Order: sequence, then structure tokens, then C-alpha cells
Amino acid sequence: MGNEFNPSEGSFYIEYTPNKLTGVGAILGTNSDNTNLILHGDDSAGFGIDTRTVSGGVLTYSSPLITRLDAPSFKILSVLEQGRQKLFINGDKVVDAPNTVTSYETISQIRILRRTNGVIETGICKDFRYYPKALSESECLALTKL
Repeated sequence: MGNEFNPSEGSFYIEYTPNKLTGVGAILGTNSDNTNLILHGDDSAGFGIDTRTVSGGVLTYSSPLITRLDAPSFKILSVLEQGRQKLFINGDKVVDAPNTVTSYETISQIRILRRTNGVIETGICKDFRYYPKALSESECLALTKL
């Protein structure tokens, strides 16, 4: 990442089609398995997605796991703005957590469908975008709409 990185706010979008519906894998991560915004497929009862934020090496926020998602593919947008974490999946706002984070660690790497421990998430990334700002709610809903 270059000068476009914004440590105060940002939006991470990925369009993803899983090849499996159970297990643990990072759909989108940064720097390491436990750093910054990470979207996981992790649920023994089916596919689930959450978003996490780490600052100063400490997990500062982890959203509830959104489970039992039955769509064949997912448009996922994780948004961090001063004090708030949001998660949009397939045109719905599923997490809106105010007063949870104030910043996240500087991103040096973006890992798509891969964890730093070498575990590869099986699936297809159709699109990835990083925005160095918190997108508006209407932009988030439009971008993630199926």
C-alpha cells in the first residue's frame, strides 16, 4: 500500500464465491492472520462471515458471525470510520457497531483468500476494491446489491 492508505477510515470490498461451506479461512486479510480487517468463513453449521479490527496488536473489535448465508456468492463490504465498524453483505447492512474502534494498523499487505500461515481459502475472488474513505450507506448498499 502506498500513500492512498488512510489509517482513520476505509472501505474494503470483495465479491467472493466459496467452493466450500464449512471450515476456517480468511476471505480478506491484511498483514497477518490477526491484523486489521479480516473477513472469515468460519462456522461448523455452514458458511459465516465476520469482520475484525486490530490496533496496536490488540483485537479491538470482532463482529458477531453472520451465519446461514445461502447465497452462491457474496458481495461483502467492511467499512471502518472513526469509532464505527460496519459490514454489508449482499445489499444488507448486517453490522453497525458504533464506538468500537478509532483506528487500525497501517496496511503493508493485502491477502485475498489466503492466511499468513499458508492456509488457502477455496473459492473465487471476482472483484476486490479498497477505498481510503468510509463510503456512505447508500454507496455501500448499492455496491453490495445482488
